[in-house]
Amino acid sequence: MKLIHKKDGQSFLVRMAVNAILIYFIIMFFRPNYIGSIEQPIDLVKTFLFSSLVFSFLNTIARPILLILSLPVLFITLGLFTIFINGLIFNWTVSYTTGLSLSFEEAIVGSLLFSLANYLITNLFWGDKK
Repeated sequence: MKLIHKKDGQSFLVRMAVNAILIYFIIMFFRPNYIGSIEQPIDLVKTFLFSSLVFSFLNTIARPILLILSLPVLFITLGLFTIFINGLIFNWTVSYTTGLSLSFEEAIVGSLLFSLANYLITNLFWGDKK
């Protein structure tokens, strides 16, 4: 099994790095003094790469389960409840990563920013080349 499996020009490791950078910027947006609590730059990189790994795991395993369990609410709210689920996944990601913290409201806004940035990056760099 390869760690770098290319599909449409993307690789898992590139995705992990992009997600780690996005999580870093979102944490810095809400907690600008966070850098002061990290002593070594390598610890900063490890922290955000781990948070990216946790996010990928939760997005792959927990999100589909939550979506299925919340189908009635999703129908009633016309899909807007997905914002809450994305915020919950982002909040769990930050909670499981040692040293990171966000309130639930910040996690919802952070997940919106994360989704928007991920959408833009994906379409700019890996979009259809027609």
